[in-house]
Amino acid sequence: MLVAVLVGVALPAAFPSEQVDVSLVTADESFLAPGVHRGFNVTAYTPLGFSGPGATQALQALAATGSTHAAFVPTWYQPTIASNEMAPDADKTVSDASLVAGLQAARAAGLQVVVKPHVDVADGTFRGLIRPADYDVWFAAYREMLLRYARIAQTAGAELFVIGDELTGVQGDTVRWPPLIAAVREVFKGKLTYAANWDPGYKAVPFWKLLDYVGIDEYHPLVTGTDTPTAKQLQAAWAPLVDELRAAHEETGKPLLLTELGYPSRRGSTAAPAGEDFGRPVDARGQARAYTAAYRALRGLPYVAGIYWWEWPTDARDHEADGGAGNYTPRGKSAERVLRDFSG
Repeated sequence: MLVAVLVGVALPAAFPSEQVDVSLVTADESFLAPGVHRGFNVTAYTPLGFSGPGATQALQALAATGSTHAAFVPTWYQPTIASNEMAPDADKTVSDASLVAGLQAARAAGLQVVVKPHVDVADGTFRGLIRPADYDVWFAAYREMLLRYARIAQTAGAELFVIGDELTGVQGDTVRWPPLIAAVREVFKGKLTYAANWDPGYKAVPFWKLLDYVGIDEYHPLVTGTDTPTAKQLQAAWAPLVDELRAAHEETGKPLLLTELGYPSRRGSTAAPAGEDFGRPVDARGQARAYTAAYRALRGLPYVAGIYWWEWPTDARDHEADGGAGNYTPRGKSAERVLRDFSG
């Protein structure tokens, strides 16, 4: 059982089904190249979710893993994929004040901060399917949201701002994105990226030349046909993905960020990393093996500027029926040990 005390604050005890495999990583495999982003997507789904003692404790715990960056994810919602406007949800969207408090707490813990706004569809449809009835109205509303968070990011001293996440249905617009990116640069003086969904990938985004990094949310299936792949199988599965990352760098001339990468701690998650199947058994060691395979595949690649794992909730056990034992967070699980080992 993994129990840690971080910055004078006790982490939650390891989940009951978990045992730590201390042989997963060797000491010479750290992910410590200078400037590499060792990050997490920091999530919350209540108005005060990024502020308060629990959130501060979560951010201190994140820093203690050896992570260097925290990407805060405020989320707005639109009713359907055809809707023309999005807005904060009074029950689920983190308030601006709570976001600012979270950014300040993260910096106080020694983390670099990133702001990564999301738009979700209230009926649960995947955001990549958003195709508004009126693109002009939708982009005007999106611009308002984006500039709001760009101002917060600038004031907070954020290193990076993410101008969109998995908006596959609208990202191909070559007319509206360039002026939007220019407007963000007027407000935010740090680096910019966009988080492209793994499918259809980076090639479907026409505006990489206007950004500083190519961002990819990497959820490719690794090994299908078995719920318990071996380390060797996982390593082999990464080989074509590394080739694709190299091609993205060579074609765009930009360094890459994996703006999302994650595996639920459930059996078979490497076959479908993009989904949480709550009917599958909890498998914390399988999640740890998936983390290890990713680190071993990506370490030393000069064109990969970093990883932002999905996810690190500011409440370690929030929004899960089983108390978080089978969700994406590694906190209090075997994969947290992998994080520490690869961070030196």
